[in-house]
Amino acid sequence: MFTIVKVSMLFKSDSNIKLADLYYTILPILSGIGACLVAMALGFWIFPPIRRILSVKKDL
Repeated sequence: MFTIVKVSMLFKSDSNIKLADLYYTILPILSGIGACLVAMALGFWIFPPIRRILSVKKDL
């Protein structure tokens, strides 16, 4: 939603927009989405098996 508002404000200020301007406008938002997806992957799929393995070794 925020991306759409930001891009529409950019087009409203100047209709002759370069692709580089559009890229640098959207880049921080896409970086945040990517960081969120990486954190979700680590938290849901990678860390739980590691925790299980470490807890089994800890009980031994």
